[in-house]
Amino acid sequence: VGATLRIFYSFVIPTFGGRNWTVISNFSLIFPSVLIGIIVQDPTTSYETMILLAALCGLGGGNFASSMSNISFFYPKKYQGAALGLNAGLGNLGVSGIQFVSPLVLGYGIFGVIGVEPQTFSNGTIIWLQNAAYVWVIPVIITTLLAYFYMDNLPGIDSSLKQQFVISIKNITDAFF
Repeated sequence: VGATLRIFYSFVIPTFGGRNWTVISNFSLIFPSVLIGIIVQDPTTSYETMILLAALCGLGGGNFASSMSNISFFYPKKYQGAALGLNAGLGNLGVSGIQFVSPLVLGYGIFGVIGVEPQTFSNGTIIWLQNAAYVWVIPVIITTLLAYFYMDNLPGIDSSLKQQFVISIKNITDAFF
């Protein structure tokens, strides 16, 4: 889902504006995070439900493409490579961060204040599996608010579907040939 959404998300910045789209797309990540946190607590959750929520997590994969196309409008061509590289590197830092944080938060009842109960296995092991999803909610809210208050929509951005399509085809052909 994330890979497919990258195609569409890369076209939306000129239509909705960088700030508007960042707020909308970032805020949409709260929904799957909260739902996954809820459903992983129920061992009878169906496989189909898990697949649907995993697909909703693909919204984050699409966000990466819109951030890349948004950055392109802020820098002159000679600085775009560095800006895009920094964005890609820092974006991937989030993946590394969650791979580091998830195992740590699974072992502690950090969200116990809101009534979140641990899962207990037959051997007595206790974990809070939902923490891996809930740990994202606060950073998503913070970054959404930061985008809302501190980002701008650049006036006069015009990028036709034809221009975007040419770039997409070039990127596809470069990747395979």
